[in-house]
Amino acid sequence: MDNAGVADTIAYRIVDQIFGHIFPDEKFSESDFMKIYRGYIKIGGSWESLVHGELDSFNKMMGILKAFVKIRKHPKKYGIK
Repeated sequence: MDNAGVADTIAYRIVDQIFGHIFPDEKFSESDFMKIYRGYIKIGGSWESLVHGELDSFNKMMGILKAFVKIRKHPKKYGIK
């Protein structure tokens, strides 16, 4: 997936909805979404399963989102400049 029109994708809307419920004071950009997207795929997440509400896929997404926020708040701690 490239960055062109990312906000129009179903995956983006799903992440936006979950992210907004869990971290109401946090926002993410399309660039951030691509990091979340790649991380979710890398750990074996399935967008189809997530859409169908499978708990395992939801838990994987939750883990990615929590890690994303944690790393973004403390990048130096995780070796990110």
